[in-house]
Amino acid sequence: LTEATTPTTEPVKEPAKSNPDESEKDKKKDVESDGEEKQLPGSEVIE
Repeated sequence: LTEATTPTTEPVKEPAKSNPDESEKDKKKDVESDGEEKQLPGSEVIE
């Protein structure tokens, strides 16, 4: 019911855009995972 009363053009199904904190956390998680993978001490991974 709240999503119907809220005059937001973006649907509540996308919490990433509605909540910047969530998107930031997700981005940080992605960056951490990628960073960890790229930071792995392995000569086979040279990117």
